[in-house]
Amino acid sequence: MRTANRIQRLGPVRRVAEQKEQEAAPQLADTIRALRDAEGALAQLIQYRANYVRGDRKPRVDAIQWQDYHAFIAKLDQAIGGQQAIIEDQRQRVGNARAHWQVAHARVSALVKLTQKLQDTHRQLMERRAQRELDERSQQHSVSQPFGR
Repeated sequence: MRTANRIQRLGPVRRVAEQKEQEAAPQLADTIRALRDAEGALAQLIQYRANYVRGDRKPRVDAIQWQDYHAFIAKLDQAIGGQQAIIEDQRQRVGNARAHWQVAHARVSALVKLTQKLQDTHRQLMERRAQRELDERSQQHSVSQPFGR
């Protein structure tokens, strides 16, 4: 019966662990989605810069336009650098969220395995008890009825 009590006591612990795992999964998905969005924004910035540089092959008319052109390219480069920093930060968040989910998942897996082991042990104990009782009844029955009757 102690095994049955342990199984019962593990029920709430397992439910809380499962809830934490279920909460961690969407958080991981959200951080992955944010990373993909940041990577998409970086790709757009890089593409815009490449198109701008490629499209500006005509000679400059004056020095002011030339300075404006280089200033704009510098601002694009700065935006690209900022976006790369955002991506690195987001990768760190994904790593943290993944680690959090993995810990929660491992805990649930361990509790499921422990519960299954306890249930198997309990079932085996109950089968042995039932067999012992059958053996005792059979023995009592054979003692109360002597041979030859």
